[in-house]
Amino acid sequence: MKAKKIIAIYLRLSSEDKDEDKDESNSITNQRFLLHSFIRKFPLDEYEVVEYVDDGYTGKNLDRPGMQRMLQDIRDRKVAIVVVKDFSRMARDHIIMGDFIDKIFPFLQIRFISVNDHFDSNDYDGRTPDMDVPFQNLASDYYCEECSIKIKEGIKTVQNQGEYYSSEAPFGYQKDPEIKNHIIPDDETAPIVQRLFHMRGVLKYEKRKIVHILNEEGVTIPSEYANNKAGKLVKNYAGKIRIWTVDMLDRILRNPMYCGKTVAGKSRTIGPATKKMIWIPKEKYIVTENTHEALVSQELFDIVQSMEQTRETNGRYKMTDEFRVTPVSGMVRCGICEHKMYRRFYNKKTQKSQYYCYYANMAKDMKCMKGSLDEKILVEVVEKVVMQQIEVIARLQEVQKERNRIEADNRKKADRERKKIRDRINAAKQKNVAAYEKYSSGELSREDFMSYKEANNLKVEKLLEEIGRLEQDIMDAAPEENEFLKLFDGVKWDGKLTRELSEMLIDTIYVYDQKHIEVVFKYQDEYKKLLQTLKNEERKAV
Repeated sequence: MKAKKIIAIYLRLSSEDKDEDKDESNSITNQRFLLHSFIRKFPLDEYEVVEYVDDGYTGKNLDRPGMQRMLQDIRDRKVAIVVVKDFSRMARDHIIMGDFIDKIFPFLQIRFISVNDHFDSNDYDGRTPDMDVPFQNLASDYYCEECSIKIKEGIKTVQNQGEYYSSEAPFGYQKDPEIKNHIIPDDETAPIVQRLFHMRGVLKYEKRKIVHILNEEGVTIPSEYANNKAGKLVKNYAGKIRIWTVDMLDRILRNPMYCGKTVAGKSRTIGPATKKMIWIPKEKYIVTENTHEALVSQELFDIVQSMEQTRETNGRYKMTDEFRVTPVSGMVRCGICEHKMYRRFYNKKTQKSQYYCYYANMAKDMKCMKGSLDEKILVEVVEKVVMQQIEVIARLQEVQKERNRIEADNRKKADRERKKIRDRINAAKQKNVAAYEKYSSGELSREDFMSYKEANNLKVEKLLEEIGRLEQDIMDAAPEENEFLKLFDGVKWDGKLTRELSEMLIDTIYVYDQKHIEVVFKYQDEYKKLLQTLKNEERKAV
């Protein structure tokens, strides 16, 4: 039995309007009622009605589970009609919506209906749609950006008022159970913070000594305390040694919140419908005084900051911006304990640096690398590994180009064949017309006419099936854009590793010892698949 074609009902509601008290919002329910009422006028015997729901997803992009499920069914040729409440339910981006109406749906011969916009693709069937359609899509796009601006303005208002709207309070504080967006001292951890400032600012202890004392006493680190209090697992800490480090201490000693200030506006998104963040310069931070109870005095906080500035100015760790960020900085981890390795400068003039594992000497049974690894040597090793990958990628790009060329030729051949078959179908239809004329004039009996027509129609059906197969072949032969390979378009390798290239390629660098270094690349699965493709192509060539 032939499967019924689908009438796809698409329902969407953005997260801003979602009713948190129900599994589905009233708006989804209202959309469902409207669309089901509308499609009752269709002869539904031929169709199966299927709902695709995205409750709590933006319409600015297509990254929605319900939408992806519907698109897959469309690609599988299961869908005949798509029905939505209005254009903005489908997409709020006018370019995406325009592509659906002008390209995707017509190509796949799908009827698209937007109920509230009084739009039915069958009504203009290849003709230019009314100006209202692109205008409405553009208005939806503008509305989405306008909402984004208003939300940002609302957040900025809260920030200027000094309210604390983060989900978790800083170590030493807890969320106030009575006042929203307010923090109060935590009886368990506030004394620890005060002790840290006292040891550093009053007793003048070196930070390493403070960290050693905390670890000797078994003081719980901030992330583990948050973990225990919330009763959840803090990600990236499973199986790792949980001890205090200088970095943890620095984050506390440099945080002005401990003297009663709220600092906000450290970062922002670059625009609507994107999660990409940019960091704001320190002088543009939103700082509000006396927003909560201070744990340390401003005087003590300033003393600690001055000690850090003196150390940075006079110490051996002073560095220029050129050396502050290197091709591998922030990516190097110990291969044993998997914690980030520390980078230190051992020559002020040349600003030479080396990496070492802070945890190597924390306990007798630690098997982490003893000593250090020169950063110059590390970069040279990584450059060799990157060069090998780029050489393979260059070969893969050539293979991909050749495959695309062959597929393009196959598509042209299939397209020519499809045109020939259509000509044969038209000829068969013309023969039916001619036979009918003979039957009408009495030259042909009814039995002969019906027999001729049936045989001719059977030929047409077979030809239509052949066209269907050809169209599927054409779609299957469409050039496959590989996102991984596209990353390397325009990349020029001169043998020197840059920060931009390492950020694009490298996920983590694990150092087990001075002679054992592992480079973990991003997109490893994609790389392996393409590598297998290259091997297969080379076997064919042989």
